[in-house]
Amino acid sequence: DVCKHAKHLAQLLDGFGFEVVGRNFGFTNTHQVWLIINDEIKVWQAFAALHQAGIRAFPAHLPFVKKWGLRLSAHAVTRLGFGSSEIVELAHILKNILIEKQSIEKVNISVKKLMANFDISKVKYGFSLKEEVEDVGM
Repeated sequence: DVCKHAKHLAQLLDGFGFEVVGRNFGFTNTHQVWLIINDEIKVWQAFAALHQAGIRAFPAHLPFVKKWGLRLSAHAVTRLGFGSSEIVELAHILKNILIEKQSIEKVNISVKKLMANFDISKVKYGFSLKEEVEDVGM
């Protein structure tokens, strides 16, 4: 589900007008989505806005494309239990922050509403810990 969610997020963000790396090959086959912003200062401003809204991203000089942007990951939200509808909500929140420049206070309401159904102390894994322990002979 992690890779499926990353691809879905990338497609949504591309549709909203973000410059997403990898359109020519389906955006991603991993947990990562790369957004090109180009300007290092704007990348750090975007990072700060996302952070204030409770969204974690990584500002980076993106390899291969050699441009400044944000690296997003679908890994954590998938482990929390996000499904397709929550990925859509997340994409809208990202658009509201980075494109529409909504106030952090307004966006925080959306983030809290989205996260209300997810207990961050109970993450889900794509495997059973019991099976993994049995596989190594414990």
